[in-house]
Amino acid sequence: MRALLLTAAISSILLQACKASEAVLTATPSSGPALNPPATPLIIGTATVTPEPSATVTRLPTATTDPSATAVVLDPCTLVTQAEAASVLGEPVSDGALLGGGCVFVDTAAAQHIVSVYAVPANSAYDVLTGHMFLLTAFGLQINTLQNGEIKSLALAGDSVGVVDRLIYITDGNTLFASQRVNGLGDSAIWISRVAGTVRQSFLIVARGQSVAGIDLVVTSLRAEESARDSAKAMMETILSRLPAKFTLGSTQPVSTAPPSPTLSGTPPTPTPSPSGTQPTVDPTLTPLTLPSTPTAQIKPPAFSVPVVSTDQFFYGGACGTPVVTITATVVDPGNGGGIVSVSIFFRLVDSLATGQVTEWTSLPMRNEGGPVWSRAFFSERDIPGYNSFLSASLEYFIVAFNAAGLGAESPHYGLQTNKLTLSACPAPTPTQTPQS
Repeated sequence: MRALLLTAAISSILLQACKASEAVLTATPSSGPALNPPATPLIIGTATVTPEPSATVTRLPTATTDPSATAVVLDPCTLVTQAEAASVLGEPVSDGALLGGGCVFVDTAAAQHIVSVYAVPANSAYDVLTGHMFLLTAFGLQINTLQNGEIKSLALAGDSVGVVDRLIYITDGNTLFASQRVNGLGDSAIWISRVAGTVRQSFLIVARGQSVAGIDLVVTSLRAEESARDSAKAMMETILSRLPAKFTLGSTQPVSTAPPSPTLSGTPPTPTPSPSGTQPTVDPTLTPLTLPSTPTAQIKPPAFSVPVVSTDQFFYGGACGTPVVTITATVVDPGNGGGIVSVSIFFRLVDSLATGQVTEWTSLPMRNEGGPVWSRAFFSERDIPGYNSFLSASLEYFIVAFNAAGLGAESPHYGLQTNKLTLSACPAPTPTQTPQS
């Protein structure tokens, strides 16, 4: 049962780079959540979404908050009305669609602005937050394995307040996006917002009792953050007033807030220790990312050219060769997607001696060089964690891109066989002998 964000969350990933802001481009990489993507091309999201039949879920009246009440099967579309969703977006919206466990409303004019609401039991909160944390790393925030593990442990223990408080802690003081504690909502609440291109991506997460509720919002970039935040806060007050104290999502409702879609990896493989042997690999399954659209919308995911590398070998530890390699790719929006707004490159080192040793997956944003061309320069000792783990290693990499409609795609993997790229240690200088007289 893997959660995602919701459509808004997804848009947020695309909002991610806002043309790859310089702050993100210069962020120092760290050991964020390990990602183990598949070796085959992957489309993240879907252009056509069929809402789950509402007939399979019993709609609830205004929910009781009596803690002694029997747990009910929650239909998220009972938490917000169409009129309330339209009020938050400031424009007419479609009927609420029950999609993957969340209720999604889309503007009827262009299907570009969204509000999605969800609620999950506290012990399922990590599923939802995995998607949000993936988006935060796409924004440029570094979340290390320890932080990720703490949030997971708190969630599995049913500590909803601990989960949200920890998220507040790790985002506090960042300069990549707006983040703040919201007082007066539930037991703990966090608001996050960022503008990218023509949209503002925001989400509000609230802990209340043994549950976590959330709103994901995609509005025009012209909308002031304060306006979006206040509207989301007012809606959340309504949601909490209707949210049962005890509820389940039902066996037919996977915990998520966006339509079901492929994940960045399938069944998590057995974790491979990093060369240091000290860092555990984080659960690599990422949140499916999808933006709902009208049935007539023929939105296509991004498409890639085969990347071009500036050299097939670069070095560390001396001046025996170039320490820099630049990877360049053409990324295009085939149509109706609103343009490419976010491109990232994921990479790791694979020992050339076929020992099976690898470093953890790391990602960095790529820079738009104009039009469809995106690039990333790697300085061996600055940009590649564990660069000196091997005397010689292949740099395995793949590219993930999102368009403004919220659809993403992953390129094939390169660097091992195709476009082979090697990072090598400079050989130690050969000592010279002074002639005997």
